[in-house]
Amino acid sequence: MPHYSDGVEAKVGDKVIGTPYNHGKEICGEVIQVTPNSDSCNLIVAFVECIKVSGMINTAIGAVATVSNNRIQQRVLLIGAYDYGDTKSFRKVQ
Repeated sequence: MPHYSDGVEAKVGDKVIGTPYNHGKEICGEVIQVTPNSDSCNLIVAFVECIKVSGMINTAIGAVATVSNNRIQQRVLLIGAYDYGDTKSFRKVQ
C-alpha cells in the first residue's frame, strides 16, 4: 500500500491534510480510495468546501449555514467535494 509523507501507510477512512491535484490549496478530508501498487494519483479524498454566498440560492446542491464571528454574520454554502492526489502530498491526522 502507498504511504503518506510522514511514512504512515494510507488506508480508507484516514483523516488527512494535504494538497490534491486539482483544488489548488491545502484541504482536510477523509480518504475514500487508495490505489495499491501505484506511485502517483493513488488517493481520493472527500472534503467539505465553504463558499461565501449572498441572497437566495438553491440548497439542493449543498447546505447553507449562517456563521457568526464577533457580530459579523456570513452565509456560506457547504459543498461536498472530492479530489485526486498523491499520498506523498498528504499526512495523516487524528
